[in-house]
Amino acid sequence: MRRKLLPIMVSAVLAAAFFMQGCTKGGRTASSGEIKKTFVIGELWSESGQYASFGKSLYNGTKMAVDEINSSGGVKIGGRDYTLELIVADDESNADMAKNAYNTLIDKGAQAVIGPLWDEGCISVEKSANDDNMLMIMPYSGSSDSGKYDSSFRMNMSDIKEGIEIADYAFYQMNSKKAAVLYSEDDKEIAESFIKEFSDKGGNIVARQTYSDVTKPITSIINNIKAEKPDIVFIPAQAEIAEKILKQINNSGMSVSVIGDSGWYGMSEVEYINIISAAYLSPFGDKSKKFADDYNKKYEQKMDVYAASGYDAVYAVKEALEEAGNTDSDLQICAMNLINFDGVTGNSISFDEYGNSTRDMEFVTLQ
Repeated sequence: MRRKLLPIMVSAVLAAAFFMQGCTKGGRTASSGEIKKTFVIGELWSESGQYASFGKSLYNGTKMAVDEINSSGGVKIGGRDYTLELIVADDESNADMAKNAYNTLIDKGAQAVIGPLWDEGCISVEKSANDDNMLMIMPYSGSSDSGKYDSSFRMNMSDIKEGIEIADYAFYQMNSKKAAVLYSEDDKEIAESFIKEFSDKGGNIVARQTYSDVTKPITSIINNIKAEKPDIVFIPAQAEIAEKILKQINNSGMSVSVIGDSGWYGMSEVEYINIISAAYLSPFGDKSKKFADDYNKKYEQKMDVYAASGYDAVYAVKEALEEAGNTDSDLQICAMNLINFDGVTGNSISFDEYGNSTRDMEFVTLQ
């Protein structure tokens, strides 16, 4: 299980390792004509199964980062230049197959692992990664049931942390005091986090409703919320689902503000007559525009959070390797608690002692 490793302790571990191994960051450089060494990143991606479309985005993002780093000279580790090599295995969007895919990557020589993309896949794999002392970066797993081991780090914000940030913004910045929460069972953890934080701030949760299928009207659910007259409705959902819900809220005649999680990225900026204001937690930082342009040019498609998370995960590995000055797994894992970099998914990205990423937060207003 995860141990609490404070930054000062991490620094001591790295310093001791450098002393014992007789190396320092910025140590000897590769001699003229010396062949570059290779560091292998293994990626668990959903090439098939229900998460295949997201898996393709993840692969595109990681491949883009690897190509970009290599074309810029690679990674400087302990004074030597390394080229990154990306190898992949299909987890088939299945927890059991994810374990097999992980073993395939290890057999092929992976020295760090990115993925799986989804909660259950991460949960099924991370104990094995920890037993192997393998750095594992989870691109988009928000569940509190993942990230429980020393070697695993969460690239996106946890559902609990995201719920807290959204509740604070709703209460203080949108001046909401009565909230309703509308969510699916898949988003239960972030919904409960919002509810707790909003209530702790002194807000009142006037309605809590769940849905299972928005391809059909959820009129009775919307009317139940409307009857409680909330100031704001929190809807954690992917953009295409949130849009369907907002249209139904608007058509109900309910005059209310709405707020969403990072899944709302890509939401159309459509003006809804009865919605007072709309905002969502942005999953991106200052580098996102350039990345979006480059991604669109390279793949002829719009970027999404999965591509961005995969891209940043590769750069997190790069930062950890350069911080450690060594490819040793222990040093990589320790160094993850020391890095801080501006990524596509946020500015000043770092990782706390529990492996959760932190970053500067921004909200996007839709109207």
